Amino acid sequence: MASTTGPRGAFGLALTGLLAEHPALGPAPRGWPRWSWAWRPDLPAGAGDAPEQDLRRVLDRDAPDAGPGSHLLINRLARSITLAAPDRPGEPALLHPWLTAVAGMLAHEAGHDTWHAGGVVVAGRLWAVLGARESGKSTLLAAWQRRGLLSSADDLVVVHQGTALNGPATVDLREPAARALDAGERVELLPGRVRWRVTGPPPPAELPFAGFVLPQWGDPGICPVPAAERLRLLLQHSYTSPLTGRELRLLELTALPMLAWTRPRDLTRVQESVDALHAALGRA
Repeated sequence: MASTTGPRGAFGLALTGLLAEHPALGPAPRGWPRWSWAWRPDLPAGAGDAPEQDLRRVLDRDAPDAGPGSHLLINRLARSITLAAPDRPGEPALLHPWLTAVAGMLAHEAGHDTWHAGGVVVAGRLWAVLGARESGKSTLLAAWQRRGLLSSADDLVVVHQGTALNGPATVDLREPAARALDAGERVELLPGRVRWRVTGPPPPAELPFAGFVLPQWGDPGICPVPAAERLRLLLQHSYTSPLTGRELRLLELTALPMLAWTRPRDLTRVQESVDALHAALGRA
């Protein structure tokens, strides 16, 4: 494990400025590059084209939108990130979706593997829980935390040469799941986007990467995903695009364990399903 000193960080980035002391972020290992993070109310002269296009070109999903007149400035030479917006976003929104989106893009540029996934920790290793909207991924992570277990961010997993570069243990729930788990604090992340945020202790910044979990709805059960389906699933759940030039790497990743975790939609049985998954991953 890399030694830690200096600022806090997430997803392979050591952060100064905004969020540098946020308790949801753990200490950044010494080898992580330092990036400054700042807010200003207007776009500086000569800033160039609106950098949101930079994000939208790389991310499979829409980049965050802080409203009219907002821009995200990324200076790769100076390693600085500036959010120019009339109103300063609150810390919940800065932590996610803004930091997640920027970190996903920068990790992709650095050649890391990035997945639209949350992370769960079992026996000192991180598993990526793949999942699109309505897959129950965030509900799993919140229930995982309530069991006293460690997790990473619910929207991004970054892996570099077999090591997971972890993010904050924040989970954003929709209201029905928050009520069922009796968890979360109401936050408005972006205009009109309200969630209930659950925050646990940050996981270790770096952990060995174990493999993938694919949540599914149905009768309870856990089984390996057939090898013939794994490449398609990894492409489907990649956080960034394009993936040109990384085809061999994706094929290598299909050799890692990938488990299909099937459970009922019944929110009263969430903890039962989480316990079954935890036991299965402990044996994997």
